[in-house]
Amino acid sequence: MQVRSYNPDTSFGEHQFFIYINAQDAQIVHVPIVPTRLGDIRVTIHASTLIGKDTVTRTLHVEVGGLTALIKIS
Repeated sequence: MQVRSYNPDTSFGEHQFFIYINAQDAQIVHVPIVPTRLGDIRVTIHASTLIGKDTVTRTLHVEVGGLTALIKIS
């Protein structure tokens, strides 16, 4: 599988990937997501070919990572 990314003029922080897939085949594509805020974030993936297309939207729930600190005040 060959994945190629470039920096086209897009809006709303979109990214584009070109992937060559043989007929009757499938590929897994890992798309990095860097959340900029906590809470629910909607992510939409749109795939298209010359003969079809598909769009999937999912909601990711982002929480604080790492250790939480308990502060004892006396």
